[in-house]
Formats: sequence, C-alpha cells, structure tokens
Amino acid sequence: MDYMERFLLENNITLDDDERPEHVGSPTGSMPDLTALQLGSEGDSQVTSVPELNPPELESANAGTRPIEMDSEMPSGSDLSFRKRNLSGAARKRLRRLKAGGMDPAEAYKLVTEQLANARAPSTGQMADMSKGKRPIKRIRSEDESPKDHAKKATRVDDGSGSIILVPDEPSTTQVGPPPETSAMSFKDALTNVRVGIRNKEPMSDAQLGLLYKDILRAILNAPMPKGPEFKIRTEGCTFKPGWLQVIVKNDYSRKWLEQIVGTLKPWPEAELSFINEKDLPKAKIGILHFRTEDVLKTPRDALNLLEKQNDLQTGLWKVLSVKKERDGITTALSIDDASVKALRMLNCRPQLGFHKAYIHIRGDNTLAKAEQVAGASQSGAKIPPPAQHAPKAGPSVQVSGKTAKQQNAKPKPGGRGTHTNTQVVQINLHHARAATAVLEKHFTQKNLHIALIQEPWLANTNTVSGLGSAGLCSDDLIAAYVNVKSGKGRLIVCSAYLDGTKNEPSEELAKVVEYACANNAELLIGCDANAHHTNWGSTDINDRGELLHDFVLTNRLQIVNEGCKPTFVTRSRKEVLDVTLATIHTAKLISNWHVSDEPSMSDHRLIKFALNTSNIRETITFRDVKATDWDLYRRKLQERLQDFPKTIRSPETLDYAVAQATEAITASYEESCPLRTVRDRKVTWWNKKLDVLRGEARRLFNKAKSTDDWDRYRKALTTYNKEIRKAKRLSWRKFCEEITKVPQGARIHKVLSKSPTNQLGLLKKPDGTFTASAEETLNLLASTHFPGSVVAPDIIVQNTPHIRLSRPLNEDWRRAAKYFRPNNVEWAIDSFKPIKSAGYDDIFPALLQQGKTMLIPILIKIFRASFAWGYIPEKWTMVKVCFIPKAGKKDYSQPKSFRPISLTSFLFKSMEKVIDECIRDGPLRDNPLHPKQHAYQKGKSTETALLELTDRIERALEDKQIALCAFLDIEGAFDNVTIDALSKGMKAKGIDETTTRWIEFMLLNRTISVTLHGTTQSFKTTKGCPQGGVLSPLLWLLVVDQLLVEASKNDLDVHSYADDVVACVVGPCQSTVSSILQRSLNTINTWCTENHLSVNPSKTTIVPFTRKRKLDKLVMLTVKGTVVPFSSDVKYLGVTIDQRLTWNTHINNVIQKAKIALGICCRLAGTKWGLNPRIALWLYTAIVRPIITYACVVWWRKTTQVTVISKLDGLQRLACLISTGAMSTTPGAALNALLNLPPLHLFIAKEAKASIYRTNSTGDDCNMPP
Repeated sequence: MDYMERFLLENNITLDDDERPEHVGSPTGSMPDLTALQLGSEGDSQVTSVPELNPPELESANAGTRPIEMDSEMPSGSDLSFRKRNLSGAARKRLRRLKAGGMDPAEAYKLVTEQLANARAPSTGQMADMSKGKRPIKRIRSEDESPKDHAKKATRVDDGSGSIILVPDEPSTTQVGPPPETSAMSFKDALTNVRVGIRNKEPMSDAQLGLLYKDILRAILNAPMPKGPEFKIRTEGCTFKPGWLQVIVKNDYSRKWLEQIVGTLKPWPEAELSFINEKDLPKAKIGILHFRTEDVLKTPRDALNLLEKQNDLQTGLWKVLSVKKERDGITTALSIDDASVKALRMLNCRPQLGFHKAYIHIRGDNTLAKAEQVAGASQSGAKIPPPAQHAPKAGPSVQVSGKTAKQQNAKPKPGGRGTHTNTQVVQINLHHARAATAVLEKHFTQKNLHIALIQEPWLANTNTVSGLGSAGLCSDDLIAAYVNVKSGKGRLIVCSAYLDGTKNEPSEELAKVVEYACANNAELLIGCDANAHHTNWGSTDINDRGELLHDFVLTNRLQIVNEGCKPTFVTRSRKEVLDVTLATIHTAKLISNWHVSDEPSMSDHRLIKFALNTSNIRETITFRDVKATDWDLYRRKLQERLQDFPKTIRSPETLDYAVAQATEAITASYEESCPLRTVRDRKVTWWNKKLDVLRGEARRLFNKAKSTDDWDRYRKALTTYNKEIRKAKRLSWRKFCEEITKVPQGARIHKVLSKSPTNQLGLLKKPDGTFTASAEETLNLLASTHFPGSVVAPDIIVQNTPHIRLSRPLNEDWRRAAKYFRPNNVEWAIDSFKPIKSAGYDDIFPALLQQGKTMLIPILIKIFRASFAWGYIPEKWTMVKVCFIPKAGKKDYSQPKSFRPISLTSFLFKSMEKVIDECIRDGPLRDNPLHPKQHAYQKGKSTETALLELTDRIERALEDKQIALCAFLDIEGAFDNVTIDALSKGMKAKGIDETTTRWIEFMLLNRTISVTLHGTTQSFKTTKGCPQGGVLSPLLWLLVVDQLLVEASKNDLDVHSYADDVVACVVGPCQSTVSSILQRSLNTINTWCTENHLSVNPSKTTIVPFTRKRKLDKLVMLTVKGTVVPFSSDVKYLGVTIDQRLTWNTHINNVIQKAKIALGICCRLAGTKWGLNPRIALWLYTAIVRPIITYACVVWWRKTTQVTVISKLDGLQRLACLISTGAMSTTPGAALNALLNLPPLHLFIAKEAKASIYRTNSTGDDCNMPP
C-alpha cells in the first residue's frame, strides 16, 4: 500500500475508480506545488491533478521543501469525496513548530486541521454574495457571541449544496450533537519544549557556568539506559545567562531528571545549586549605556569593570549584546541580571563612572524620572538612546509614582497602619512675588508636597517676623533645619540658600552648614539659587562663580543632583540653569524624579520637583468628633462595663486595678459610641475652573515662546493669570466672611487672626552659647531648665514594680476621706470643668465624666477615698503629659525659658484635686487665712485689687509730696523649683491635717513627666516643683510664699504679692532712708529665697522711684544678689504700665495701639460692601476690642476726663463703628454711637471703674461648692 492510499484509508476518504489519480508517487522524492481542487457547479468534486506526496520517512530528507498541507478529515459521502485547500501562514507555522517539537508529522497535521474545522455560518446575504463571486462582507456579531469568539478565524467548508459556509474554529458551548470522537490537544500542550534553569546561591561566573555545563554532560553519560523512547533524556539547547544556566528540555522526563540531579552536582566545592522552573526563571533586562572613550575606557568591558569597582554592581554577570561606535563615545546594549537592575534603580540608574555619573537606560522603565533622564542629556555621561528605543516623552501629565491620580490621593483605611510614601520636595525662587506664592500654596495643598526649598520669598508688609526661629546657622539668605525622615543613615539637614550674584565665592553661611553636617555625621540636602554657570549642572557655559562653586562642591564631597540641561531661569532675554540641588553622597542616591516642571510658576524661575526615597510611612491621621458621639449608647456601654467593679478597695494594688478598670471602661465605651474619622486632604477653596484654563494657556504659550520667541503673548497671559489668582482669593475670602453668622464663629476667627506667628519649639541655645543638635538634646535641656533635679525615666509605661511600702490607714484617715469625698462634692468637681479640654495620658476629657456621672460618681468616691486614706496616687495618675507653649512677647525664642511647661494630668485625678483644694480653702484657710497682701488665686481678689492697693499707696505718697520707692521682683522658676520641705512647712503653718499633707507629698514626689518633640519622646522623674496646670499647684505656691509675706510683716516691711510677682514698697520723705529700708527688704526677700532653694532674677528686677521731685541725687543705688539694679522711670506690672509720676500717658497710648491692632483684624473680615454681618462685627468690638481698653481702668479712669484722652478714645470707637456699619467716613461719630446704641468710650470706662470698685468692696466669701 502506497502512502496516498494509506492516507485516504486513515482519513476515511473514499474515491471512485474514475477519480483515482493516474500518478500517485514521485520516484525522485521531490515535492511539486500543490494544485487546487476544482469544485463542480453541482457539488461534485473533480480532481484535475493530484500532488506528489512524500511518505513520512522521507520528510526529514527533503531539506528546504514545504511540508504536506492537506485537510486531515473530510465529511464522508458522495456529496463531497475529496477536497484540498491551502493552509494559512499561521497554520503552517504551527505545523512546523509541532514537528520540530518531536510530534509525529501525521498527528501534527491532523491537530492543525482540526483546529481549523467548523467556523460560523454567514448570513443569507453574505452567502448570496459569495455565490456570485463577491468578496464576503464583515461578519456581524450575534448577541450570544463574545467579541473574543467573534474575532477568531473560521474555516470555509461546503454545506453539501455547493454553498460555502463558515464554521467556528472551536465548537460553541451550546452546540447540539455528540462530541467529537477524538479530543484534540491544544496547541500549547502539544509543545513539549520547556525552559528551565540552574542557579547557585551566588551568581555564577562564565568559568563556573562552563564547569556546570560539563558536569551536566557527564551526568547524562552516566544516566541509566531508558526503557522506552518516552523516557529518553532529550535537550534542545543550553544558554549561559547572567549568573545562571538555562536548559531547554523536550519532555517531562528530562525536566524531572534534571531537577533530581541538580542537587547532587558539585562543579566546584562551594557550589550550592538549585533548580528553577520555567515560571520562576529570572528575567534579564536590556540596558543601554553610553560612555565616552578615553585612554582607559576603550571597550564596553572596560566600562563595566570600572562600574563594578566604583559601585555596588556585579557587572561581571552582564552580557554585551551590541556595540555601536559613535563620534563622542560608545553606545552598548547590555543584558543585566535582576539583582543588578534593582541596584541600579536604587542609584536612580546613574552609577558613578570615573569622575562623572553615567546613565543606564533600562528598557521598560517608563516613569517620568527615567523619561526626564533620557530626554535631557547631561554632561556627566548621559546619552539620548537611539530612536529605535522609543524613549518615553517627559511631561507633566505623566504620573510620577507610576500610579493613577486616584491611587496617589487614596488614603489608608481608618485605623490602618498607613502607606509607604516618598518625601516630595519642591525648589523655587519666588522672586518676592505674591502670585508665585499662591501657586506654590496650591501645589502644597493638592500635590501632596512635604518640603519646599524657597529662595526670595514673598513677605507681607505686616511689620512682623514670620517663620521658624533660626538657630545659629541661619541668616537672611540661608535657612537650615533638621527634618525627621527615615533616610537610612544619620539625620537629614535640609537647607535653602540664596547665593548673592555680586560675590564670587560661596557664602560663609553655606560653608558653616556643610561643616556642621560633616562634624555631626548628618546628611545634607541643599536647594540654592546659585547665580553661577557651570556645565556640570546644565548651564550653557562656565563663569568664575561657577568654577568657585564647583570647586566648593568637589572639596566638600557633595553631589550635584541636577539632571539634563533644561533651563530653571527663563525670561524674554535669556534662559539658563541657575538653580542647583546639592546633596551628600548617601542622600543623592535617595533622590529620584528630579525634573524642571513646565507648569507656570508666576516667577522667573521654574519649579523644580523631586522625590526623596525615604520610604516613610504616611500615617493615617484619625480623630473622633465629640459632637457625633451617641451619648445614650455611651452610657449603656459604660454601665455594662462597670458591673464587675470591685466592691471594696483595701490595698494600693486593688486601687491600681480599680483605676485601670474604670479608665478602660470609659475609653472603650467612648470608642464604641463615637465613630473614628479620617482627616481629609485640604482643598484650595479659591481655585476655580477659570484658573485651570488660564494656567493651561500660560503653559502652552510658554512652551511656544521657547521656540518662537513670542514672549509678549506669554507675558500677557501670565499677567491675566496673576490678576485672576488675586481676584479669586479675594472673592473667596469675602464669601467666607459673609457666611459667618454666629458669634462663636466670629470669635474663633478673630482669635486665629490675632495670634502672632507661631514660635515652634526646635533647636535651643544652651548655656555655653551653642545650640542643641537633636530633639533628644532639646528635651533634655528643657527638662533641666524647667524641672531641675529630674532624672531620665526608662519608660512611661506602668511597670510591674513592687509598690511603695505605705503605712496602713488609720480610722481617722478614713473618716476624713468620707468627709471630703461626698457625692455632691464629687459631682460639683466634675461639673466645674468645661466639657472639652485637653486630656491627659488616659485620653479622658471632662465630657466623658459629665455624661456618665450617674454611674461614675459611686465608683469615683470609692477610688478617691481609698487614694486619700492610703496617701497613695494610682500609677496611671502619676503619668503626666507636658506641653511647652511659647510665652507671649518674648523676643528670643531660642532660650528654654521662653517656653512654659503645661502639665496635662488625668481628669479623674483633677476632679480629686478639685475637691481637696476646696476643702482646704473652706477648712484650714478659713480659720487661718492667707496674708491679706496676697491677691492671687483667691475669691474676691484679682489683678485689679493688687493694682488698686499699690497705686493707692503711691498716690498717697505723691499727694503728701513724699517718695515711694518700689522694687518689682520676679522669683525665678517659682513653680518649678519649690521644694517639698517648703511646701510641707507652709501646709503645717496653716494647720492642714496630716492625711492631706501625706497625700500631697506623695503626689509631688511620684510624678513621671513625658515630653514629645517631632516624634521623639523623653520621660523624666521629678523630685520637686509644682506642676503648672495642676489644680492644687496655685494653692500650694500661695502656702509657700505666704511665709515670705508673714516674715516681711514681722519686720515692718511693706511687701505685696500676686503669685510669684513680688513688690516691695517703701514710702517716706527722706531719699536715703527710703533706700536703706528698701535694701533691707530686698535682703530679707533674697534670704528667704535662698533658704527655700529659690532665687530672684536681678535682670528682671525693676526699681522705680515714684515722685514728682526732679532731684533724686540722694537715692542710694540698690543691689540684688550683689548686682546693682539701676532706677527706671516706669514699669509694666500685671499688664499695666505705671510711670514715675502716675500720668498714665504711656499706658493709654499702649492700650489704644493694641486695640487698633485688634480692629485691624476686624478690617480683614469686613469691607464697605462685603464682609461680616454688622451684628457680628459689633460683637467683636464690644466683646474683644473694648475690654482691651477697659482692663484695670479702676486705677487710671480719672485720666479719661481730659479732653485729649477723650478725643483719642472717640477716634478709636468711631473706627469700630465704621467697620461695623460700612458707613461713609464723613458720618458723625455721635450719630454712629446712637445708631449702634454705644455710649461714648470715656463714659463707659468710668462706668466699668465704678463696677470694679463695687466688686472690690464686696466680701467675695460666697462658695460655689454646695454644702
């Protein structure tokens, strides 16, 4: 049987005798072209010629001939006896690949033709067109056909009637009929060639790969003889890849055999080989490197060797794929292993090559950073890749992070751990432009920027200094600051510098910053307007300043981060790169995506943006809105959690447990009843769509002007854009002010606007004149200043340490506790706090106690009584959170004493303090009151009573033509330095019981304060002092200073006090006698301070001789602690300026000026045609501005009877009326007063003075606490 007959028999094809071919085979074995089968008009197939067929045995010998391409399965029957058709190119390619993979040719041919069987039938119209010889039109997809199925190719077959139909390649899932007899194997399954790999623990060199190759061959030779052909070890090829070996196996047996023997191979003693499946094979990247040929760099391998020695790269594993010599160097294509690609990306694809940085373009990296580096060829060796590489085009629309805008702005879920983000930095010279500042503000709000390096900022004409306080290294042209980022090596100093173009050498300030960073092992990032030219940072030329700055950079081992030569300074007449970004070596490696933005900056300098790859964790800021609390749910949850509360508290251990359980119940109930919310990103309220259009137009004209020099249109568009920004901000602010309709809103806005620029806590000046270098050092300096004698605590977390041995309470202690802590007392104490106050470490604020007091009061009574009787403070209450706030009016905020420590304790503890404070005032102090010349922290007394008593004494002296010599002293660190012994002595002198004294002593000796600054927390154990912010602290200080007043009275000395402000006053006709007596008073005060470990600050001591005499030659100079204190003509005491003759001119001028500043804030909230509601504006004047004038008017109100003072006061009130009503400036003041129902200001001051006298004469003995 010949091959043709065998083929027809195997494929179930029957031919009539007259249809058999005359010539069946070819003796020569050649293969002529196939002749098409002609189909008869009536459907009978007639074979006009039959191809010469080759048997399968001869196919391998027919090199270069075309394989057999015939339909392997045809319908049986007389309607279609035999038909031949040409296979498509794709089908022929499949057939060749199947046979090359080892598949039997007949089976391969059958598989290919089966995949071409049965395609979709065309419509009736299409079949009619095809029967007429027309080209079939595009098939229409049906409803139940997917686009993917519709796109598949179809096979043309005859339907038995002579018409051609199209049947889908794959049967539809809805096909009716029996399944095919033979299940066809998919094309991918038929390909048995599999790529696998072998790698070592360390990447292999070429020599090691050769040894491994030989070992595999030896293993094949030594392998046992397989039992059948399917168990033969068959390999297609072996390839040396960068660091690993790739092997192509032809069957599954070969793959399994190779996987088994890999672990047994030892080509060299240290080899640790492993097998890699196809899906896990390393994927090498193609990198393009351009370098300049030099004497030592002649070949790509020379460049690779230099790269390996200067960088952490294993270039020995790289393969050189192609080399192209160019005029200025060599461009080579490299195969780079995966590990090296990661290392290159850490270097921003800019490794060091010689004395410059090369750029290696990794194919497939389409981020803006890579695009900028490719598009802007640098002098340091960067080269534009050939056009065939299709370098991505840079532009502002490209996502910097490779994510969509939605992904970039996405926030972590509430309560999550946050997302990893890079620190985004922008650098620009604002050219003192207001519009440029507004554009930068918008970028900060919407672009998630973190750091701005600004030169020549816009300054508002407010006659105030705004910004962060400088610390030693800062000046007008340079600002440096520590930044808390995880840079991986040391701390980071960011610096913004402006280098004066009139000076050749770099500024001394910049040199000091670099020297400081080097000495303190800190990383450095500098953004500067260099005003210097050098090609190494992209300038068109090199000038003398550029040479000097470049030498400075090289000398200090700094790196130039600039990439490309895109101008950073663009005007009509010139374009140049003047802005330079410098960094230390490690920080330069962390910088990516450095580019000059095309967005309009409204300045002659462009925006420079880059990312600092610090892998910071962007923490999710969450909060709970108290107003959204479900208080009913809170009370239910609280009641459930307090059911298991201990019935009795008999030991300090039980007390600690009870406090912990109560705290947990309160906080957990609050968390369940108040939803957690996430802080949203800020929005630019004044930005609108019109600004978007104008910005796009300005950007388009700017890009066009760079090529056409049509700068007039760009300048005109920029001016329009600038005007629209100012207009939008102005309208947005007016709209905001007009929407304020409630008094609390207006009060908050005025409070915010009236605050002076915030003086944040940072680096402080130490006593030796140097500055602190870290947050830890700053916290230690603050602790040693404000908490002398404190020691560093290891941790603020409550430790399981043994309790302090305490004596068991006596019955008397329990009786006092029951007397002090009664339900009505505790309820009064809880209700005395404002609902929303800053919480302590337990996060409990007063509203939580007030809303749940029905359940909490019985429990708190048990806790308070046990704590008081035992003289023990629960450990949770000993933890104190301290916040440092700047003192108002300080000129230098680099001093530690310019900040005041405020202690935040638990409100559970404060409630207990409140009860004890009131019990002491109503008990011992009622029988043994404080000295009458103490005016602080007592009912019925205030600063007005202190001023009234002092000025009355001075006025009497002036009327009697005597001299009143007064010394105003300040006890330094009074609350912080008072000792426990002084407190105990003061409490004993006033007859306070031993139980209360023991409890207070324990409280003061067992405090752990915790201070946090820029993410750094330090804890300290205190040994003395009263916490500022504590409820009992004012009373405790009064008990201490009361001893001074008593001692002064015993010595016939006139000493007044308001807290720690002490005034010693002596009145008499003789100047020398008055001086002598006052010196004795100063000595007495100084001695008392020394005995109680306190001190008087001579620099803050002021001595004023109040007299109308002109000659004071007999006054003797006085000393404080050996320091001579000169005489002064006036003094500011308790907010009132008291001059030598009591004229009050200085004070009145000061308060009027201060009131006008407050009115100026109101002017920002209202105009003649827009702004606040008149009712709100009038309230701001009467509630905020007018009290500034009337403060302490009881001592100076007589001055308002003078015509000049009345005129000044009327002018102030007239201005307030104009702001409130928006009336014309010519409107009479009396008419405005009548319209707004305001009395003249001088009459109102007289009224307030009389009311103050009435309050002063009242007893003030009424007690707010119920009996």
